[in-house]
Amino acid sequence: MAAQEAWEALRLPEADAPEASGQMLYYQPPDEQCARNGYDTLLEHEITAAVTACKAKEVRHLLERFTAKMLEKNIRGYERQFYIQRLVAAMLAVAENAGLSVNQVLADRQANLFETIGKIYTADQMQNFLMDEVAVPVMDLLTEFRQSSSSELVKNVLALIKQTRGDITLNECADRLNYNPSYIWKVLRTEKDTSFSDLANNEKLEMAKELLLTSDMTVVQIAETLNYSNVQNFIRFFSKKVGMTPGKYRKDYQNEKK
Repeated sequence: MAAQEAWEALRLPEADAPEASGQMLYYQPPDEQCARNGYDTLLEHEITAAVTACKAKEVRHLLERFTAKMLEKNIRGYERQFYIQRLVAAMLAVAENAGLSVNQVLADRQANLFETIGKIYTADQMQNFLMDEVAVPVMDLLTEFRQSSSSELVKNVLALIKQTRGDITLNECADRLNYNPSYIWKVLRTEKDTSFSDLANNEKLEMAKELLLTSDMTVVQIAETLNYSNVQNFIRFFSKKVGMTPGKYRKDYQNEKK
């Protein structure tokens, strides 16, 4: 579906049809003839994978290979235009598959993009066009989208940890937010340089401190409130993080107030 929409996005608007511009442009959907004549679908998959990963250097290297193969097989004329169109559609489909619109990538360049394909004659023109006019805009948009999405995800994870007082596992959090646990782990490492368990434990620690200083609950009651299996586990955890037992932490605070 996304690939088909990308192909449709490459069609000229009615007002910009070849008859109106005076320039003949070649268009047809991909078929078996393309593969027989030399279009490398495996290389296309490598390119789209690199674009998806936003690895610009790898994309440029693969596009150089794509161009070299076109020259090596002496692909010219309308056939060359078609091959370029197919690769462009494949790279635009990366944006579609990520939930973005092709129009966001092309903006007001849709007709110009199509016209440019018909004016590509050299290897340098082909590489620069595919990299600068298609791959880079797609990767830039993907990066911006992912940064925005990951920041929102981090906010939701932190809110859920706070709501549950840290009494939640990564898998439980992932289920409630409809994300893959490994993706949440990766986002937290990238955005916060920490792990989910550390965030959950820190929330429990802050809650424990608050209860020790603002309530009359016993250490046992606080441990039960925070869902520790037994009070000794809670005391060990607190002592390791704070450097003193919960009882001493409360006593020192009370002494300072006197």
